[in-house]
Amino acid sequence: MLLDAPPTAESATEAPARRRWRVAHRGLVEAVVLFVVYQTFEWFRSLTGGSAAAGMRNARQIVGAERALGIFHESNIQRWFLPHHFLIEIWDFYYGTVHFVVPVVALFLLWRWTPSRYRHHLNALAAASLLSLIFFKLYPLTPPRLLPDHYGFVDTAAHIGGMGVFDSGAMRDTGNQLAAMPSLHLAWSTWCAIVLVPLLRQRWLKAAAIAYPVVTLAAVVITANHYLLDAVGGWLVLGGGWLIATIFEKLTGKVVAFSS
Repeated sequence: MLLDAPPTAESATEAPARRRWRVAHRGLVEAVVLFVVYQTFEWFRSLTGGSAAAGMRNARQIVGAERALGIFHESNIQRWFLPHHFLIEIWDFYYGTVHFVVPVVALFLLWRWTPSRYRHHLNALAAASLLSLIFFKLYPLTPPRLLPDHYGFVDTAAHIGGMGVFDSGAMRDTGNQLAAMPSLHLAWSTWCAIVLVPLLRQRWLKAAAIAYPVVTLAAVVITANHYLLDAVGGWLVLGGGWLIATIFEKLTGKVVAFSS
């Protein structure tokens, strides 16, 4: 029997190189699949729009409910910022960009640092997003910025701008304009805070992660894109998403996701 030759320096470095290539390949496949899934989600969301009359009727219901609860103060909050166009531009930019960037960062950190939890958290996020499509279809809702003038709201994106790549009439007119309930900005930002806080070690980063959904709530109100009750709807679908993911994983006995 021939004995195996001792490993050379070249062969010793070959295995780690192959492992790095496999990790990069899996990461690329994961990114492509998630991008396709997200684009499909946005396409379905664009199809869920209802009639303008239904959106306005539901908006009056939301406004009436908030008035009954004593929390219909969105227009007053926005009015504090309207004289300061630079601040409005920052809020518009935040609304149109950060919402898409932070979840990507959170997913990447989960995938790299805690792959055992990555699938479960991804399933929860996906389930919450799919639940939101049902609400968008069943409950079209005119956002505050599109209400008649007597409600006191200003469409800051249209009149002031500052939304980065979304700062154009063409981009603002895409998608479902009546997909206000639930607020995915609040659902996704809260999801990010929940998954990021255990991952981050520096206290200031943890504090930033905790503050992220709070700042996002301020952004959606100041830009008149959501009512306060839309935020509550976002938190409810997020909780429902985690419940669905947990039940599904217990029934199947494994954690799966789109790219598994």
